[in-house]
Amino acid sequence: MITLKPLPDEHIYSYLYRGYSIYGIDAFQTIINADGLFKRRIGVIKPEHVRPFIARARDISRACHLSGFACFSLELQFGYKTQYFDSSAIPPGLKIVPLNKTKPHEISFCPRCIQSFITTYGCAYLLSSWLSSPSHCEKHNTLMIKISPKNRKEALFYLKKIFIGIEDFSLFEMI
Repeated sequence: MITLKPLPDEHIYSYLYRGYSIYGIDAFQTIINADGLFKRRIGVIKPEHVRPFIARARDISRACHLSGFACFSLELQFGYKTQYFDSSAIPPGLKIVPLNKTKPHEISFCPRCIQSFITTYGCAYLLSSWLSSPSHCEKHNTLMIKISPKNRKEALFYLKKIFIGIEDFSLFEMI
């Protein structure tokens, strides 16, 4: 197993999207609602969806925290049964809980940052600060691009374009 590490200030949704894409795991419903928005409450993700690329909870704890989540538990061993401690259940898989309950996130990004990430890290990713719907990129002082997909399939289409570094951003809405 090759552990996939979150990139600097990467949002947990971006990290999970990269992991699912790299390992060919069809589990995008765990991070994207049917309406095309990123989920606000991830809950529990099955072990088989994250076992190929997450080794330890501490590997993703910063990405969770920056994204407004707490990594409650990570139990990936085969045969693990849900454990109960006081009123908390620790199920198999990755359990992430929101630190506050806000609306689901739209997908927004800075095209200049995306190109920079591809040059620097060999891949694109989404910053945690972008998913709180800022109007401009603080680094480049340019307008952010916002995606308003109608459904999960459309959101995945746009995310794939972003993550491969598409040059033509006319498909997207500037905010």
